[in-house]
Amino acid sequence: LMAATMVDMYVPLFGQRLAHLTPVAAGFLSAGLAIGWTAGEISSASLNRQQVIVRTVAVAPVVMAVGLTVSALTQFEDASPALVAAWALGLVISGAGVGIAWPHLSAWAMS
Repeated sequence: LMAATMVDMYVPLFGQRLAHLTPVAAGFLSAGLAIGWTAGEISSASLNRQQVIVRTVAVAPVVMAVGLTVSALTQFEDASPALVAAWALGLVISGAGVGIAWPHLSAWAMS
């Protein structure tokens, strides 16, 4: 799961170089992972049934991989605003994958 967060370091650079975004816009683009992570964590933290939690944690890497794949497939030089939006959506999905697993993995690590 932490591999997805490493991608976030380079999003502003890619946004500036590939999509010709301003530094501020490229920085906001990288916030997509954090937004997805937060939304995923909020929705996942309230799960109570152990069986549902285990399935959620098992699905999380798949969700993350889908998001990273969408982001990777939409990175082109001189990217259009539609491609940048798809890239941002991929980052949100990837962040959600991390977020839905994180509260349970951290609780399991501490127990």
